[in-house]
Amino acid sequence: HFNQDTIADAAIDNAMFALIMVAFAGNIYFTFRSFGKLRLTRDYRLAMRGGMLFLVISCCIGFAISLYGYSRVSVGLSPEVVGERGVTKFPHGIAIHALQILPVIVFASRMLGMKSSQRRCIIWSVIVSFAFQIAFAGYQTVFGLGRFEINTVAGAALALISIGVPITTLLLALMSFWRPSRKN
Repeated sequence: HFNQDTIADAAIDNAMFALIMVAFAGNIYFTFRSFGKLRLTRDYRLAMRGGMLFLVISCCIGFAISLYGYSRVSVGLSPEVVGERGVTKFPHGIAIHALQILPVIVFASRMLGMKSSQRRCIIWSVIVSFAFQIAFAGYQTVFGLGRFEINTVAGAALALISIGVPITTLLLALMSFWRPSRKN
């Protein structure tokens, strides 16, 4: 990205952008389709829909990064940094990984024998966690802070929530899973 120094570099950069736009159109199409009737269980359906929405969010963040980066390059500045240490790719990278992680969590929770309601609860908590992680990454980036540079109350709260929500939900699900059943 952002390399337009030669005619060949500009052609490659423009071709990449065109291919990204085609992929984005496909992502939008399949995201809308994922909210239709699917022959999936409720937990996989939730994971798929959440993952696809985060993929679209990631693409939108990527477009914002591109606009920012090209404007920086046009005045001779680095396209990769916001402020002193903000990493432009940070929120984009977090959002894109939800599509990979959510189905794995469904698979793992099924292998553990968890009930459908427990699996959905875990998936919802991970979706909420990803939303907070993206907010945290966006906050860190916009304010020019490094990925692990948590020096404000808001940054610390976002970090704790994004980690604490799924861990708490997983612990509650595991506790109910291994709790001996009561026989009347």
